[in-house]
Amino acid sequence: MSLVTDLATGHPLEHALRRGMLAVWLGQELGLGGEGLNNVYYVALLGSVGCTLEIAGFAPIVQDEIALGERIATLDPTRPLDVAGFFIRHAGAGDPPLRRLRKLMTVAQAGATSFQIVCRDVAMQVGDMIDIGPAVRQALEQCHERWDGKGGPRRLKGEEVDIAARIFHVVHDAEVFNRIGGIEAVRTVMRQRSGKQHDPHIAARFHELAPLLMSSLESGATWDSALSAEPAPIRWISQDELDELARAVANFVDARSPYTLGHSTGVAALAEAAARGLGLSESEAVAVRRAGLLHDMGRAGVPVAVWDRADPLTEVERERVRRHPSLTELVLARSSALGNLGTLAGLHHERLDGSGYRGVSASFLPVAARVLA
Repeated sequence: MSLVTDLATGHPLEHALRRGMLAVWLGQELGLGGEGLNNVYYVALLGSVGCTLEIAGFAPIVQDEIALGERIATLDPTRPLDVAGFFIRHAGAGDPPLRRLRKLMTVAQAGATSFQIVCRDVAMQVGDMIDIGPAVRQALEQCHERWDGKGGPRRLKGEEVDIAARIFHVVHDAEVFNRIGGIEAVRTVMRQRSGKQHDPHIAARFHELAPLLMSSLESGATWDSALSAEPAPIRWISQDELDELARAVANFVDARSPYTLGHSTGVAALAEAAARGLGLSESEAVAVRRAGLLHDMGRAGVPVAVWDRADPLTEVERERVRRHPSLTELVLARSSALGNLGTLAGLHHERLDGSGYRGVSASFLPVAARVLA
């Protein structure tokens, strides 16, 4: 889920995993432990999950909401005139004047609060879908609250904001600005946003520890390090729960466009029935079902405006569409437990004559992949 969020919000893959590790290390330095530290870990991994559909909401007004999301991450929410100027520059850019004016009016009428409500509501629904627990769910709904009470939508202030959310805000900015400008950029943003967006005590502690924490991110493979960083009590899921979780991810990805609602669960049901009808083994039928649920995760890396366009795609847009099975495989390959599903899911646009998205010939297409396609 965190990797899909990275794709949809314009961040490099594993941004949220790196954020999760920073959150745990910072939480330990702040004296947190036990279940509280575990909550900090999961809020950091999933803190942007609501922003996935929030940013998708910009699709009607910009050509590439994913690229916009990458730039939004660098905006200072404590400078409203700068934020307003950003959207004035980008809303309807490249459109005829009248159409652009309509898009600017759409942004003005919507306002920041409506987008904050979308982010909060989506985060709460995701918390329910994956049964992550009430403490994490509560913190996830506070992704736009600020220390100074000028965030939203509830205008929580100071310690009214859950500490897991306060840590999330700090480590999110730290990961983004370290990527842009290194340690000095991180320290600058900690100073600038302290007492405004950021809890001043947490920001000051991160300012002090920034060289140590940021260098620790480079000590190993991110996926493995993020798994190792999970504080006790470690969360485990059964095989049955894996299907429920895969279904939640499928519905989450499909919700980015009205044209794909229910698509992945429908593919999974048809593919499993076909696999059983063809006499495939139980393990193959289960793999086809799970690959069907997860096959379109890579769609999150393609702008909603491209998927929803009624006009013919440009060559660049078509190439982005053709890459989405590879993105699915790339996401699932991070996990040794799901890598085989990624290989199967990555073949869902192949054809027997070799004219599919990746040009795989029939001799390399197992029956399970043909069923899924």
